[in-house]
Order: sequence, then C-alpha cells, then structure tokens
Amino acid sequence: MAELSDAQKDAYYDLKNNVSIDWRKFLKKFTDKFNTIIEEKTDDAKQGVKCLILDDSDIEKSGKKIEKVSRIWNHVRQVSIFGFKLLVLGYYDGKSFVPVDFSIHREKGKNKKMPFGLKKSELKKQFSKKRPANSPACSREKECDQSKIKTGIKMIRRVVKHLQVDYLLMDSWFTCQEMIKTALSCKTHLVGMMKVGNALYKINQKELNAKQILARKPKVHRCRKHKLYYATQQANYKGTDLQLLFCRQGKNGKWHLIVTTDLKLSFLKALEIYQVRWTIEVFFKECKQYLNLTGCQSNNFDGQIAHITICMTQYILLALKKRVEVYETHGVLYDHLAESIFAITLWQRIWHLFLQAVIEIAQMFKISPFEFVLELINNDKMQQLLNAYQHTHPNDEKIAT
Repeated sequence: MAELSDAQKDAYYDLKNNVSIDWRKFLKKFTDKFNTIIEEKTDDAKQGVKCLILDDSDIEKSGKKIEKVSRIWNHVRQVSIFGFKLLVLGYYDGKSFVPVDFSIHREKGKNKKMPFGLKKSELKKQFSKKRPANSPACSREKECDQSKIKTGIKMIRRVVKHLQVDYLLMDSWFTCQEMIKTALSCKTHLVGMMKVGNALYKINQKELNAKQILARKPKVHRCRKHKLYYATQQANYKGTDLQLLFCRQGKNGKWHLIVTTDLKLSFLKALEIYQVRWTIEVFFKECKQYLNLTGCQSNNFDGQIAHITICMTQYILLALKKRVEVYETHGVLYDHLAESIFAITLWQRIWHLFLQAVIEIAQMFKISPFEFVLELINNDKMQQLLNAYQHTHPNDEKIAT
C-alpha cells in the first residue's frame, strides 16, 4: 500500500471502521461491473444455466474481545470454535462463480448461563460502539443476530432484481418451505438437498416421509454415467408440488434426497445442476487459503465486514482475469478446434462402423472382405447409385475419392 499512497496504516483502519460506508453496495457495484464486462466479451448463448448458490462457512477467530464474536459449531470437525458464521450468496453464470452478497452471524447457543458460549464477564469485555440508526453499519450489526434463513431470503430477493437466475441451489440446512416459496415468488426454480428424515410429503392424499416413500419400493433406475441408482417421485410439500429425486451409490448405499420445483427436470440434469453448488465450496477454500479471508483480528465489527468485502472484490478481480484470459481467448480457440476435430473423428467412426459391417457380411458369404468391397465397386447397380449421388452432390470430395 505504501507504493500507492503516503497514508499510514491508521488511515486505512479508520476507513475500514467508517460506519457510513455501504460495503454491501460496494460489492454489488463490483459484481455488476463483472457481469457487464462478461456480457460485452462473451457469447451469452453458449453459457449454461445461471444459478444462485446459498451456503455458509466458519470464520474462526482467536480473540474473545472481538465485537459480536461467539462460539460456533464446526460441523466438519464436530467441535465448538470461536468465530462467526459467514453466509454467502454467490452467482454462477455458466462459467464463473462470483460472490454477490454476504452477512456475518453469531450463535447464541442453548446454555442460558453462557450466552453465545461466553461468560457474562467476557461479553462485557467485548468491543462495542454506538452506530447511527440509519447507517449501513447499523443494519449489518443487526443482521448478526438474525436468522440465516431470513437473511438469506432478503439477499435473494435483492439479487434477483438485477440478475438473470434459472435455479437457486442450497444444501439440506437451507432447503425449507420458506426457501421454496421464495424461489417460486422470484420466478425461478429451487434445486436443493433435503434430509431423509421426518418431513412429510403428500402422495395420493397420503402423507409419507422419505423413508416411507422408499419402503413402497418405487421403480429404481441406473445412471451409468455417474454410477448411481435413482428413483423419482412427484409429491406435494406443504402446498407446493415438488419432484423428489432419491439417489444412492451402489445397491447397498445410503439414500440421498434432492428436491426441485422444476417438475420437468430429469434426474441427470438435476444432478448436473446441483453439482454447480460445489463452486461455492471452492470459493470458501480459495479465499481462506490465498486471500486471508479469516485473517482479520480487528475488534471492530465494521472492520470485519470491510475485510471480508475486500477479500471478495479481490476474488472477483481474479475471476475476471481468469475468465478473459482463459475462457474467452484460449476457450474460443478451443471451440473452433473442437468443431473441426469432432468432424474428423465423426467421419472416422462412421468409416470404422462401415468396415465392421463389411467384415461381418463378408464372413457370412465366406469370402474375403477385400473381394466383397471389389464386388461392391464393380457392381453395375452400385456404380449407378454412386454416379447419381455424385451428380446431385458435386462438392462431396469424400465420395469422389
């Protein structure tokens, strides 16, 4: 930073802790510019489905005096750690993933004597400051104690106003009635994982849970491409028609459930769309490993928001660089080469099939394949057909040859 400005570090800290800066709007401007540049440099028709992905991740901290920090449950390690839950809404346009909005949350916990996993004396020592009621920083502070489901819904409603979205993707923690209704109200479809648990689905006026539906032994199909077994079932979940897609690895594997509001979606297509959700996991890993997402130890909550926003803008810039240099330069060149290679390989495959047919027919007549081909060439009727084809297709060099 010293090469760009003569300002000392305190000036940057003051900037990050400024309550009047709207960091959410700052991030939105970056994503809008990213999409504008991509639309100018790419052919939109070649891009795949456009998805919004909602997920959260742990932001581990080491200081108990950090404002709003609490104990949170780490589902991977199955332990309690100090930090925040970072809720991120990302956008996948068919090639690139970029974060479009986020919020930070803390967990109160079930122990009333130790709210947020801290002693009351420790909570009093935490940093705190008064923020103007109408300031952007105040609204971000309030989000910290709000439900992640409700905050996620607000983020989705804001984003769909200026982005084209085909599907909303999420894991089993977020898939619920509220999210399903939100997707439909935003004129998009939801594809999400649900637990094979006690949720009831109405089928032919009967309410059954996922295990009871499987106990009825629905027709099971095999997906050779992904080596999966799957079964489909349409049902009504709390007033909304859904398609239930059960799948498992192997005949004795554990059943998993994917639900979608798109009733025409095939299992293979639904699985391919849901796999896009993995891009947000890659985003979390890369930001933590390379962009120091969890490295801010500022006691000020506004500083935490600013730091995460800056990390996300760095990620967007890197995604844009990769998109322009790799996908839209080498990528276009690859497309042209792929078309010509495909034409060559297709002709080779047809010729290979023809040779196989010639060999099999020759064996039936108990003559050599070479003699059979000569007989075809010297046959008057075959020669008449070839001459007629040449007359109607004079530019076909392959037949002439």
